[in-house]
Amino acid sequence: MRHDGGEAERDLDYLKVVAAFHYLVGGFVLALALLLTIFIVVTFTMVAEDAFALPHHREFPLVLMSLIWGCFLLAAWFFGIATVASGRAMLRLRHREYSIVIAGIYCTLFPLGTIFGAFTIFVLLRDSVRRLYQSQRADDEPSSLDDEW
Repeated sequence: MRHDGGEAERDLDYLKVVAAFHYLVGGFVLALALLLTIFIVVTFTMVAEDAFALPHHREFPLVLMSLIWGCFLLAAWFFGIATVASGRAMLRLRHREYSIVIAGIYCTLFPLGTIFGAFTIFVLLRDSVRRLYQSQRADDEPSSLDDEW
């Protein structure tokens, strides 16, 4: 335990760790989204030439499958980008509520997302962290943790 910086220094360290995990998880989700994009493109390229030879009433499953995979793809890209943006916002001590909402969404992804989201919420709901965000808003500086990275 450090005695030189006190509670604010410890909270900044916690926020750096949580922001680093947001970058890590966001990058992982974006990598999976890229693989999913490649999978969808390759799969539908192979199936597309046969799909035009099908009778009209048999195209519906292909269209339904396209819509479902497309929704998964959009959700993966959205959550990846939103997670990286949340980590960036934490480093800048901005948009605390946004980071809490993203962490709440990750809490639904059992088991690792629950641990990730709960730890983020635990850190962001501390009164000392709330005061840290408020002091940053009052100072209205563009960055405080960013410069140290």
